[in-house]
Amino acid sequence: EQPAFYQMAAAAPKPPTRTVRAPDLKAVLNLQFKSKKRLEGRVRWFDKEKGFGKILPLDARSTSVEEEIFVHKNQIEDGPESDNYAALAPGALVSYEMTTQEDGKPCAGNVRVQGLARMVQNGL
Repeated sequence: EQPAFYQMAAAAPKPPTRTVRAPDLKAVLNLQFKSKKRLEGRVRWFDKEKGFGKILPLDARSTSVEEEIFVHKNQIEDGPESDNYAALAPGALVSYEMTTQEDGKPCAGNVRVQGLARMVQNGL
């Protein structure tokens, strides 16, 4: 026969088991890759009167025309009246998301000026 404490432990109700599931790896990866990735580049040129220009991605292997990304003033973060728009100049470092225009062509979207160009424009 077993000692009393073994008998009491066996008779005590067991707490309900709780299954803790690890996140589904496929769901996590899908979420990560569905969110738009921010890329970096330098403004190749931007005509503020016409409201468009080109960005050269930082990872571009060469300076061919095919690798330049079109950018329109409506795709600048906070719009054409923003500090981001005012700071656009050739050579300025920008981050952006790849998107498409209404005609289906690729372009930069949600463009944000980074680093020194923004500080200089703000007078710092």
